[in-house]
Amino acid sequence: MLSFTLGLISNITQAQILKSKVEKNEGIIDNYILREMQKRQIPGLVYGICDKNGLVKVKAFGLADIQNQSLVREKTVFELASLTKQFTAAAIMLLVQENKIKLSDSIKLYLKECPAKWNAITIKHLLTHTSGLPLIGTGYSGFLNLDNEQYLQLLWVKLSKEVSFSTMKTDTLDFMPGERFSYSDVGYELLGHIINNITGSYRDFIQKNIFDKVGMKDSYILDQTTVHPLEARGYTLRQGGLVNIRRIWDIEIPSHSGVFSNIRDLSKWDSVLNTEKLLSNQSKDMMWASAQLNNGENSSYGFGWYTRFINKRLLVNHNGITGTEYVKYVSDSVSIIVLTNLGVGLYDNVSSWGIAPHIGKMLLGYDMSIDSTYITKGGLKIKNVKPSAAKKIVGTYELSKSKLTRKIYSENGKLMYNNGSAIFELAELSNGSFIKLGTENEEILEVLSKDFKKLKWKGNEEMLLRINE
Repeated sequence: MLSFTLGLISNITQAQILKSKVEKNEGIIDNYILREMQKRQIPGLVYGICDKNGLVKVKAFGLADIQNQSLVREKTVFELASLTKQFTAAAIMLLVQENKIKLSDSIKLYLKECPAKWNAITIKHLLTHTSGLPLIGTGYSGFLNLDNEQYLQLLWVKLSKEVSFSTMKTDTLDFMPGERFSYSDVGYELLGHIINNITGSYRDFIQKNIFDKVGMKDSYILDQTTVHPLEARGYTLRQGGLVNIRRIWDIEIPSHSGVFSNIRDLSKWDSVLNTEKLLSNQSKDMMWASAQLNNGENSSYGFGWYTRFINKRLLVNHNGITGTEYVKYVSDSVSIIVLTNLGVGLYDNVSSWGIAPHIGKMLLGYDMSIDSTYITKGGLKIKNVKPSAAKKIVGTYELSKSKLTRKIYSENGKLMYNNGSAIFELAELSNGSFIKLGTENEEILEVLSKDFKKLKWKGNEEMLLRINE
């Protein structure tokens, strides 16, 4: 009885300390958000700060719909995009807890007409993005293999699970399963198909076993034909101005990016993750542990979450391409969620992310971004970029497979990298490779030739080949 009482007092104290910090810094946080929204051209935003038991603070800013000048509200629903992956991963773990599936199982056990080239891929490989499957793929998400009738189906009705799987089957592996980490929407789409094949319906399983049990009454899975109240309209940038993002496709099993939700529902989800009401502690430990690669290195990704330790304290996080981010400071029982309606499109560079970690830095003191003091997992330190090295690496590059172009250039004494949708600063490491600054996840650009004509992001199969002198 005494230990329970002491634990209760401890929890109350932690909650009171967090509430006090939030109240003290509310004006600073609000001013920061308004400043960043103006600078980044974010139309609307809502943030939530959660302790172990639920929301401590929620606040909305800006417009959910520019056309109609509708304000963002606390209940405004946003397209979560890749935050969906944590729900798909949780659904898999529920099936593991029910002994209906094993993480070590080959995916061929649950996918009819599974290509033989996928036989070595396990459920765990899909969860941890170590399967070797591509990010988007030549078939499914790129829609390159759809005939005219199938493409019309994509535009006007839900792209069926049969059509999506038939196109995914054309994807080959970029590397052997477990060899490296390479983010793959295709892998998480396959997880949705596996859940669907075991339970009868991916959508129903998520609804009944997660949304309903958690009490997420305003959350739903992608459905473009239904009118959903309080759904924010999505935007991106083109020639410096806001345009509609046009994410209009409808997919029967959108298990990589199809959940729509709001701050209040996500705070309920966050609270449940602090208990064993849905997922056991053993399941969460596996979800929040870095996957180990075949060579023994860790990948910094678990099941649906990026994962890392700062000062021996566990943090997990994920972003969505639509301008969403969720940081869970597991060891501190604090979570910060930021939802915006400015996402990546096909045109200008968009920067909606980093606000949640910055709020976390204000309240908890953690600096998640990679800066000049960072030391890589392999022990490499950042050093000042030598002018000679900067001059050699600057240029226009072409990706070896997709043929997309990327640029590295010098600006105000800094080395910059344009990946086609965002711009990042690069810093040189002690071994001559380069690292992307300002992000939460370690991304290293390897130099494959002394003349700097061949580069490669670690973990990516494609090379960057210089196309100008």
